[in-house]
Amino acid sequence: MTTSLRKIHAIFNLKTTLLLTNTNVMVAPGLAIGMVVIMRLLFSHKLSPNFNTGFLMGFGLLFNIVMGGIMMTSGPLAEEKEKHTLRVLMTSSVTGLDYFIGSLCPPFLILMFTNLLIIPLAGANFQQVPLGSYLVITAITTVTSLLLGSLVGLWSHNQTQASLLSLPLILIFTMAPSFQLLNSTLKHVVRYLYAGTVTQLADGIAANNFQWHGFDILVLGLWLGLSLVAVLLAYRKNGLDA
Repeated sequence: MTTSLRKIHAIFNLKTTLLLTNTNVMVAPGLAIGMVVIMRLLFSHKLSPNFNTGFLMGFGLLFNIVMGGIMMTSGPLAEEKEKHTLRVLMTSSVTGLDYFIGSLCPPFLILMFTNLLIIPLAGANFQQVPLGSYLVITAITTVTSLLLGSLVGLWSHNQTQASLLSLPLILIFTMAPSFQLLNSTLKHVVRYLYAGTVTQLADGIAANNFQWHGFDILVLGLWLGLSLVAVLLAYRKNGLDA
């Protein structure tokens, strides 16, 4: 599969415009920001500063990365398949690689900007954040969510089906890490989820003791690799316009 920078740039510009004007998918980063601000106002005086910051940061990052990543790729891809606009692209010599690179870059940049914005909104400051580790972990998990959303979009024939298939993924990857403190078994299971690494990052930042662990690297690498392989297999089987 060959690629063209000119075609990628054109798709990038188109996707950026469509995303910024699509309230159905832009609600995810907006909701993440809004929930962090509201919850900080409501609970900031009732919880310890470290717990409050860690919980708010983890909550905001999970909603932004998981919900935003899956919704920003599954919905638009299913919509284009439903309206047959992908068929036009495929007949104009745009390759699948061109489409995926140009389509994934805009949501990735939007979500990464929101990830950085969540730091001060959750009550943390950039001095206490290991910025390199923060950017690497949030980038890997964001790409993983975007790939999972693309997988859902490839298997969906319309937006309704994409929404139904996305819902279980969003609920599992946002709710399980958020409620892991309530159940020891759930806490153990969350360690194997890529979203669980996000909450560990937030808790470590809040407590000023975040450290990389080999198991975390393995989990992130496996989820990213498996998501990429799944998308490639789905693309090979179904194509973009199936």
